[in-house]
Amino acid sequence: MGFVEAVKTCFRKYFVFSGRARRSEFWYFMLFTTLADIVLNLGDIFIFGIDTDVDFAPLSDSMALLVFIPSISVCCRRLHDINRSGWWQVLPGVGLLAMIPAIIPTIEGDFESGLFIGSLAAGGIIFLALLVFIIVWLCKDSDYGPNRFGDSPKYGSVADTFS
Repeated sequence: MGFVEAVKTCFRKYFVFSGRARRSEFWYFMLFTTLADIVLNLGDIFIFGIDTDVDFAPLSDSMALLVFIPSISVCCRRLHDINRSGWWQVLPGVGLLAMIPAIIPTIEGDFESGLFIGSLAAGGIIFLALLVFIIVWLCKDSDYGPNRFGDSPKYGSVADTFS
């Protein structure tokens, strides 16, 4: 699947969380979202004179909202392609949950608290480890033949291979 076809497919399957997506479909869509974000951030800076790290950036923020659901759905279908549940994509959020104890000292203004530093460090390490874990899965080649999520977009069904 090529770049343009992958982007079209992801927008066509905006709310489709079932089925399978090949590796190329997923990674081309991620490339598209990254390139679009860079271009639109530059547009926000040059057109509106906005520092995108601080202010509302209308172009890039609109694009982020536009691609949020398709990004989740294509990731779900990509995980289905390697016979994993789409819910695995929420796994790195566990690391973010580990950072919750850092919120309490922050509210009180105590940024040097051992609880703040410890939970921030632990949560960050857990988040990165789980993110790498998911990225490795997303880089994995498609499962051959059908699995519990449907026929392979790469190989079709097993019956097709022998006919």
